[in-house]
Parts: sequence; C-alpha cells; structure tokens
Amino acid sequence: FVKAVDEDDDPVDLTGKITVSVEDDNPELDTEGTTLYVQEDALGNTTTDLENDPDGDNSKGNLENAGDTDTDSVDLDGLVKEGADDPVTFTLDATSAPTLTSGGDTVTYLVSNGGKTLTASANDGSGARTVFEIDIDSNNVLSFDLDDQLDHPDDSPTNDDEQTLTFDIGQFVKAVDEDDDPVDLTGKITVSVEDDNPELDTEGTTLYVQEDALGNT
Repeated sequence: FVKAVDEDDDPVDLTGKITVSVEDDNPELDTEGTTLYVQEDALGNTTTDLENDPDGDNSKGNLENAGDTDTDSVDLDGLVKEGADDPVTFTLDATSAPTLTSGGDTVTYLVSNGGKTLTASANDGSGARTVFEIDIDSNNVLSFDLDDQLDHPDDSPTNDDEQTLTFDIGQFVKAVDEDDDPVDLTGKITVSVEDDNPELDTEGTTLYVQEDALGNT
C-alpha cells in the first residue's frame, strides 16, 4: 500500500517490508452450563406449562402436577460469548451420543433439517417411534421435546415418581464462529427426565366364590 519516492521521484519498494499480524479471537463459554427439566408425567397430557407439547407423544403419563412439562428450552446465544468473529452458528451432530434405552429398546439418533433437528428413536421390531426431538430455531433457541418414556436405572436413587435420569445433550451441539473456530458445549447442556410411575386406578375389588358350587355344575 505504501509508495515512497524522493525529490527526483526515484522510488523505493516497500512491498513485503511492512506486515500486519492479526491474532484471532475465539468464541468462549459464557456460563457454567444449564439443565433442562422435563417430566414423563406430562406425556400425552395438557398442562399449565406453556412449553408443554402433548402432540405426537407415544406414551401417556400419570399427571400429578399441573405445571409439569415434556418440553424445555434454552437460548444458545446466552451460553456463548461470540467474540470478534461473530456470529456463532449452532448445528446438531450425533457423532457423539449418550447410550439410552426406551422400553428396553436402544435409542438411535438421526440429524436432519440442515443440522437443526435431531430425532431420537427406538424400535421394538414393529416400527420406529420417536423418543425425543431436539430443535434449534432461527433465533438459536434449542428446544428439547420428550415424546416417549426413557428407561431409568433401577433404584437410582429409588423407584418412585421423583427419580430422575440426567444425560448430556451439549455433546450434540456444534458451535463455530465465522472463522470456524469452535467452542465445546459438551457437558454444558444437560436434560433431567423425571420418572413416571404406575398408579392404582380403583379403590379395589372383591372376587366372590361359594363352597356350595364345589363339585357341582
């Protein structure tokens, strides 16, 4: 860019003699992490929680609390400081995934919609059913929608309605800035799924038999 001449217009070439070194800026985590909370009780039920989505659920829970939900969300922009090379782009990838089961069937993962949707499914041999779905919308809001049961470990801590299964979904999220510099969200977004338990549906019943009938037609 620099032209240098003396009074006689004799030039001196400065090409390659003045260089600029620009140190890159990387995106960083802006939080210690977050947990999304959903309840199996809410499956197939309408509740007072506005995020709850009963449509398309493959199980129906025993709803105990009107505020339960099968859907929760987080603003991904709030988890990452973009830095100079904004914006940060978020997509989903199932290369690394948790080991989960639903009704004893292994959960598998499929990414679609240009990396903006991840569907977790299980198949008992009669056909695939959606267990949960993760979506990232145009505003970088990630939503987790539980659609079916997830198997909870026995007695961990106890087999009751307060038992939870927690797993990492941050490992699904890929975040890169305009220079493709990444920020790792593994372990920074977890989901806690509260268990649902069977309940008595009656006050009881009595069966009646008569000794008079013994040996008789």
